[in-house]
Amino acid sequence: MSDNYKAQRDSYIAYSLAAADLLIEIGHDLTVKSVVGAARTLLGADAAALKGRPVIELFQAHDQVFVERKLKDTLQKGRIDPVAVYLKAEGKAPILVNVGACFIPSRPDDIHLTLSVLNQVRPDNEASHDGSGLVTAERFNELALNIIRDGASGAADLDMTLIKLKGLTKVRSSLSDDLQAQLMQEIAAALRANSVGGQSAALPDDSFGVLKHSHDAQAEARLMAEIDAAGQSVGLAKGALGPKMMSIHLATGSLDPASIKKALAYITTTFAKTPDMEPPTIEDSLAAAMDSTVAEFSSIKSVIDSSDFLVFYQPIVKLYDRSVHHHEALLRLKDGRNLYETINFSEQIGLIHDLDLAVCAKVLAAVEAHKDAVVAVNVSGQSISSPQFGHDFRKLIQPYRALNKRIMFEITETGEVEDFETARRFISWLHQMGFRVCLDDFGSGAASYNYLRQFEVDFVKIDGPFLREAVNDNRQRALIRSIVSLSHELGCQVIGEMIENPEMDEMARQLSIEFGQGYLFGRPSPDLPLATASPVAARRQGVSESWG
Repeated sequence: MSDNYKAQRDSYIAYSLAAADLLIEIGHDLTVKSVVGAARTLLGADAAALKGRPVIELFQAHDQVFVERKLKDTLQKGRIDPVAVYLKAEGKAPILVNVGACFIPSRPDDIHLTLSVLNQVRPDNEASHDGSGLVTAERFNELALNIIRDGASGAADLDMTLIKLKGLTKVRSSLSDDLQAQLMQEIAAALRANSVGGQSAALPDDSFGVLKHSHDAQAEARLMAEIDAAGQSVGLAKGALGPKMMSIHLATGSLDPASIKKALAYITTTFAKTPDMEPPTIEDSLAAAMDSTVAEFSSIKSVIDSSDFLVFYQPIVKLYDRSVHHHEALLRLKDGRNLYETINFSEQIGLIHDLDLAVCAKVLAAVEAHKDAVVAVNVSGQSISSPQFGHDFRKLIQPYRALNKRIMFEITETGEVEDFETARRFISWLHQMGFRVCLDDFGSGAASYNYLRQFEVDFVKIDGPFLREAVNDNRQRALIRSIVSLSHELGCQVIGEMIENPEMDEMARQLSIEFGQGYLFGRPSPDLPLATASPVAARRQGVSESWG
C-alpha cells in the first residue's frame, strides 16, 4: 500500500469520524468485518470482540428487521438516507443513533455504516404495543408537522400515505404468537423502509402511515408488494391483507402549525374509519376538522345540558372477605360513542368542567335517593385546577353536604392538573366538608407520583393494566409493592383496579392491597345497589372519622 493511498484512506476515515461516532464495515452476509470509533462506549464491547458478529444483533429487537432490509437496499441503491434506530448495548440503556450506509463499487465485498448518536429522546412508550417500532398516530403527525415547520430538505415534495390492511385483525387471530410477531415486524420493516427517515405509524383500526417523497411514483406499488410479501412469509395467501392506500400532498399554504396539526389529526382519524375517502388537501381537511369540531361540541353540549347520559355502578370490595365497600359511578353515553375519546375531546375544548358537574349532579341525586348507597364519582384533574369549576361545584354540592360520608371523589389523570395550588385548595375544602378523595389510575401516567406528592388523599387506586402486567412480571410487582408501601406510609388505603381472575385477586392480597374492583367481583350495572357492609375508615393521618 503506497504512502499516498494510506494518507488518502486515513483522510477519509478522519472525515467520516468527524461526522459520526462509529464506523462499521460489514460483508454481504451482514457480519462485522471491522469497527472504528467509540465501540465500547456505544456497544459495550471492544472492536475486536465485535468482529464476525451479525451486525443486526447490535440493534434493538424492534429495529432489527428494518435495519436488515435497509442494509440490503444499500446494495441496490448505493446508499441509504440516515435512519434513527436504537442500539443494544450490554448493561446500558438503549441509545438512539442515526445510521447511514453506502456501497462503493470499487469495494464490491463491503458495506460501510456510520452511526451518530442523536441527542433527542424518543420515549419507548411512543412505540406501538406490538414491539414493531412504529410510532403512535400523534407522534407521526408531529413528525410530519416538524418537517413542514422546519422547512427540512424535501418538505415541499412530501406526501403522507395512509394504508388500511382490512384483513389484518382476522389473519392475526389465526396465527401463533410467534408468527404474529414476525408478521408485524415484517410489515413494520416494509413501512419504515419506504418512509422518509424510517418513521412510520400504527394508526387505529389496522391502519398505518408513512411519509414519502411525492416524486417516487413507484412507492405505493412497491409498498403494497412488500406488505403482501410479509403476509406470505408467515403462510398467508396472496392478497390476504387487502391493503388500501391514500396519499395526501403536504402542501400547507399559509396555514399556521396549530391548524396543520388539526388537519393532520383529522386526516389520520378519518381515514382509519373511512379508507375509501377521496384524498383531501390540507386546507380542505382543516375546514372539515373545524366543521367536525363544531358539530361534536354541539353534540356533547346537548348531552350535558339535557343530562342525556347513563351512570353505571361497579362494586369495590374488601379483598379479605369480598364484602362490598362502595360502588364507583361510571359514565356511559347512550349513542354508543367512544367514552375515552369523548372525555379527551371535552378536555381539549373546555367542556370537561360542565361534563363533570353534570355527572356529579346525577350521582348525588341517586345517592340521596338510596339511603344506604356509598359511591365514588370521577372528577378530572383539569376540572379541580379550575377556579370556576371550584365555584360551580361548591354551589352544586351545598344541598348534598349531608352525603359527605357516602360520596367520595376520584381524581382522574386524563386531563392534567395545570394549577396545583388551586387543586390543592379544592381537595383541602373537600376534606373540610368531610368528603374523601381517591387518586385514580395510579401508574397510568407520569403525573401520578407528582399528584401523590402534591395532594393529601385518602385512597390510591392502582391502574388496571399495571396490575395485570404484574401477574407475570416481577419488576412490575416490585413497583406496585413499593407504591402500596408508600401509600400506607402516607396514610392512604389502596384499591386494585380491573381484577378479573383469581390470580390477580391472590396477587393483590399478597401485595397488601385492601380493596379490589373488576369483573371478578361484579360488572357495572345501571342499578345502584346498596352497600352490603359499612365502609372501613380511610387511614389518612389526622382523620379519625370513618367514611360511612
